[in-house]
Amino acid sequence: MRRLVVTLVVALVLALTGWEVVSSWTSLDHRRPPAAPRARLDLSALGQDLTPVPVNARGDLVVRFQDVRVMRVAQDGREALIGTDDLTSGRMSYPNWQVPVPDELVGSPLSCQRVGTLLDCGQMLRVDMTAGVNQATAPYTLSAAPAMEGTTGASSPAPAGTGSTAAPAGPGSTGSPAASSGAGTSTGLTEPSDWMSPPAVRLGPSASATTPLAVGADGTLSVRGTPVTGLTLDGSVPVWASRVDMPRRLLGLPLPLNRRVWLVSDGTTLAGVEGTTLRWSATLPQGSGRLNSLGTQDPPRWLAGRGALVLAHPDALVALDPVDGSTLWQVQGPVTSWASFGNTIMAFSGSMASLMFFGGSSDPTPALATEPFKDLKAPSPEELRNSALDVPDRCAPARTRDQGPGSKAVFVDSKAVFVNGVATGPADSGQVPPTATMSAIRSGVVDSWPVTIAVLRCYGGGNTVSDVVAVYDVDKHLKGSVDLVLKDSTGHADQVVAHLRAVGDTLVYTVPGIKVAGDTDCHACRGSASATVTVQWDKTSRSFVLASTLYHLPSGDVRVPSAQDVQTAYDAIASGDAASASGLVSSQALTTLDQPLGTDSLGPSSTVRSFLFPSGGRVVSCTLAGPPGVGYGVPEPATSLPSGAIICPVTSDDPSRTWLQPAADPNGRDIYPVWLVLTADRYGSYQVVGVQWSLFG
Repeated sequence: MRRLVVTLVVALVLALTGWEVVSSWTSLDHRRPPAAPRARLDLSALGQDLTPVPVNARGDLVVRFQDVRVMRVAQDGREALIGTDDLTSGRMSYPNWQVPVPDELVGSPLSCQRVGTLLDCGQMLRVDMTAGVNQATAPYTLSAAPAMEGTTGASSPAPAGTGSTAAPAGPGSTGSPAASSGAGTSTGLTEPSDWMSPPAVRLGPSASATTPLAVGADGTLSVRGTPVTGLTLDGSVPVWASRVDMPRRLLGLPLPLNRRVWLVSDGTTLAGVEGTTLRWSATLPQGSGRLNSLGTQDPPRWLAGRGALVLAHPDALVALDPVDGSTLWQVQGPVTSWASFGNTIMAFSGSMASLMFFGGSSDPTPALATEPFKDLKAPSPEELRNSALDVPDRCAPARTRDQGPGSKAVFVDSKAVFVNGVATGPADSGQVPPTATMSAIRSGVVDSWPVTIAVLRCYGGGNTVSDVVAVYDVDKHLKGSVDLVLKDSTGHADQVVAHLRAVGDTLVYTVPGIKVAGDTDCHACRGSASATVTVQWDKTSRSFVLASTLYHLPSGDVRVPSAQDVQTAYDAIASGDAASASGLVSSQALTTLDQPLGTDSLGPSSTVRSFLFPSGGRVVSCTLAGPPGVGYGVPEPATSLPSGAIICPVTSDDPSRTWLQPAADPNGRDIYPVWLVLTADRYGSYQVVGVQWSLFG
């Protein structure tokens, strides 16, 4: 009889509150493991110890733009966007494209929308999703790798925490033209639902209207002033808590009456508290606190809600029952970092990423991805160091020579044969043999194919060495190269590459020891400047092209503006339009332009402006000025130039203006008699600060 009464009560509850019961039941889907990974991505080219980062302000880890899914990862304080459409098979693969996030946007939420084939995240980040390159409309900054460790190109460990860093000051803080950062919420679609876990709260010494829990300096946890017995936390570190509402059950069925459980952790201990009662507590495995950002200033990474607490252990993703702390499920595999949002989990085992979703119809996740993509494999560093390879022309002297067919002793260049990373070519009698040495090797993915990238230090005799960047495909063929690692440098220096970073079709590296104006011009002297150079793979020309060069001088960073940009200032000078010249030309330069040229044969009306800067003239090029004695397309300036000065020769295509035509120097280089002197900032915003000339006699 009693059992019948209970059954009738349950039936009545189900009848009257059926929607709430169903709602409670379906909201417990995190008590089951996520479906098998929709994507397993090999991101080893980005480095080790990667960290997932939310794409936008809301916290989405994956944003879908029609058939493309976009994710964001961090490593060593740098970030990259990755795009893939391979989210259905679950097999290991490389992403479709990888693009570095500008330094100005690192750590900031992005607001992105798809415009044709472009993923438009603001002026600094506009990804061509077919080419895998950033077609930004405003200058931006990219950092090279933090270090080159040996010849393997391994990167330093990623910092603990979220991997996000504060963005450096943008153009708006330097007086340069402002560029949209794209901060905000992406307009794409999230995967696969919009449920969001309630935010965790950091406990303080007293309770609040919304958080009844407090923790004292001695580690005592209290609820509305009543101590929780049996639990002592570390009061010297941040303590975080999340509330989970769990439905009560009757005869195994969930009822529309919730139990309010608070999950609390100081990074060492994890506990569940209901009211003032400690329901359970456990000591976290070593390393779990760091993986879940527990006991730190950052909010915890755990996923609390929908019937479970999901967090990472060093050897698995684990779900715990909030009421009793029992294990609901585990996804085995080493976890080096992870993040969750709503029904999405992204977990990393080193550089292998597993992307999983709750509520799918496929089988539960058996294990995390830990093995690299093996279908296509680029040569290993050791294999490349002991191979016969094609090398760029700058390393041609290090190639071996074979005797050609026929009776005559004709020798033809062959491959460079590397032994332990060094290839040695034939030497003339009594001369030091030329060499090509692999100073650094790292993996990469270019044009969606795995590659091995080598920095070759080429020595052809004499006292000069030059580095080139060579990219080899899976068959060890030379796919592409960067033969001139710094194209607009004027200082005599060994052009060497340091801190190579590869992000998809983009390579970033530094060139140290560049001599600029103010430095001493001697071969053994090290220049005071360096440069960060960005090159990109061009799918049309099948080659690497220069994207940008940012110089670092003791006085600050300088980006040389293009001749096209400086043409605006030239046209303002030629027209005499003071309004157009304002801000682009200094008052001192304007004064010089209006002075008589000082040549009697030209007549009293000839000024510097009218004679040397006629309408229709053009800016030839712009180059960072080097030390005295270094030619850069103009005669030796009459006055010394300051460090960071930029030289822009000008000319006229009017053949009657013979005094503006270039003359060849003994080496056959064009020397222009008139030039502008500029200063510029790190974003390429410039000002003409001087005009100089040396008319040929």
